[in-house]
Order: sequence, then C-alpha cells, then structure tokens
Amino acid sequence: MSDLVSRHVGPIVLDGGIGGGAMESQIRFTGTAVPLRIEIDFPHRMNESVVQDIDTAIDSTDYTDRLARQTIAAGVHRTGTCAAKPYASWTAARGERPADPTEFAGALTLRRMIIFPDGGRNNPERVAMIYSLPDTSDEHPIEVRFLQPSGPELCPVNVRPRV
Repeated sequence: MSDLVSRHVGPIVLDGGIGGGAMESQIRFTGTAVPLRIEIDFPHRMNESVVQDIDTAIDSTDYTDRLARQTIAAGVHRTGTCAAKPYASWTAARGERPADPTEFAGALTLRRMIIFPDGGRNNPERVAMIYSLPDTSDEHPIEVRFLQPSGPELCPVNVRPRV
C-alpha cells in the first residue's frame, strides 16, 4: 500500500513500467466515469508535491475540458489534425443544417484523461484529453495535449492518439 494518497484516486500505486511508472484509475466527469491514467517518467521523484499536482489537474478538469474543446473547434478546418475527419463526417451527417465547430466540440465525449505530473523526459506534456463523437466510440479519437509552457495543442492526424 502506498503512503501517497490522492484525494481523487486514492492510494498512488505505480506499475513500475519500463523507464517509469503508471497507474490506471477513473474520475467522475459530468456524471460519467472517465478512465484516467497517470504516467510518470521518474517514479523515484513521486512525493506529496507530485500527488498535489495530480489532484490539481483533476480539480481543473472542467477548465481543461473547456480549453480542449476550444482548441478542437479552432482546429477542425485545418487538414492534418485529428479533428478534421471526424468533423467532416459529423458535418456530412447533418445534411442541410449548418455545421458549427463549437457545436461539434460540444457534442464530443471525453473518453480518457492522461496526467503526466513530471512532464516526461523530453516532453513538456502535462495532460492529454482524448475525445470522440458519442456514436463512434474510439473510431476517430481526437486528442488535445497540454504542453508546458505553450498550452493546448490538437494532435496531428499522423500521431496515434492514446485511446
């Protein structure tokens, strides 16, 4: 049993994977259980401060979600983003009704949240939010990565989102 306990996910127990550690859990978001993964490249640095960073990221899920959806809406017309194809399919299914990128982003379901409390070895990534349309499950996931210090970035289509 771990001495480190998150307010949201309970005891932090890392699997000790190759070159780091990870743990799977879930959080409640908008009344739904959402899978949560915590990945850390330097498990020996896991301490109470890192657990507080994890809890802060989870406390901020509403804000992070809002920024992610704004990023998705802003990027749906850029070819090469992971949001372009799902947006085109969603638009085609609407027929004559006007397609609004903000409405599209609002229709997405949060499928997974990943927290990187130490930012990774060569990667300043802190959080990843993975979305999809409710009726497509994980067929065309849309991933927004929150990079430090630059902020949210929509994944390019050639980068496989972590589902």
